[in-house]
Amino acid sequence: MNAPRPSAATRRAFVTGASGGIGAAFVDALLAAGYEVWGTARDAARLPARPGFHAVSLDLADGAGAECAFLAAQADAGGAFDVLVNNAGYGVFGPVETQPFSVWATQIDAMFTQTIRLALLALPAMRARGRGAIVNVTSLAVEFPIPGMSGYNAAKAGLSAWTLSLAYELEGTGVAAIDFRPGDVRTPFNTAVVQAPEGARGGDRWGRVWRRFEAMHDVAPAPERIADDLVRALRRGRSGVVRSGSFFQARLAPLLARLGSARLNHVVQARYFDLR
Repeated sequence: MNAPRPSAATRRAFVTGASGGIGAAFVDALLAAGYEVWGTARDAARLPARPGFHAVSLDLADGAGAECAFLAAQADAGGAFDVLVNNAGYGVFGPVETQPFSVWATQIDAMFTQTIRLALLALPAMRARGRGAIVNVTSLAVEFPIPGMSGYNAAKAGLSAWTLSLAYELEGTGVAAIDFRPGDVRTPFNTAVVQAPEGARGGDRWGRVWRRFEAMHDVAPAPERIADDLVRALRRGRSGVVRSGSFFQARLAPLLARLGSARLNHVVQARYFDLR
């Protein structure tokens, strides 16, 4: 059972994909920072009860249902959220040719179209109050696309562009639009990635890529570090890009990419993932 509602001065946040990984870490960090949090999962029973937390069933594959769930939570929060963290998403691994169009359409609809839908539902109340933050969790894959994850890359890149477009429009309103780009994080994300059958993945070539992908996750920062970066970004209250992750991925690699040519960056990325 949820604890009694905190005072009207308490900030309120809505976090999608809160059942594990960085979504669960975001919830913990926001609760620790004094927020009351509504967190979602496709099955709300997977969300542990704790003071100040409200479990919400929400599936981005059902856009109309997700809208109803969000609006009900927003009403429960007093008509507006101070922060919306669009975090929910998933990966599909395999060469472009192995993915049926329906797989592309479903993934991009959930991770791009329906994610934007939630932002558009939250935005009017934030603008009316003159404060708030829309946080769209994209990925460093926006800058460094992951081989075999082209649908994920495309959805995150589109969401990033939309977020930065929104940031221009929100200048002077008191509402921030944050393109939050985590790199690899030590979570079970890779265990939930939908994979093409072994034969369709192209044999050993894509096996090497997958092993590299898993190896990066094994040595990646913990989700709590990523969540701390999010809370710091919210305290700053500014729109724009926030990168989070290891020093190499979040700081050094983007700098080297800006200094290098597109061809050089392509070659380095291909070698990094052992594509040959």
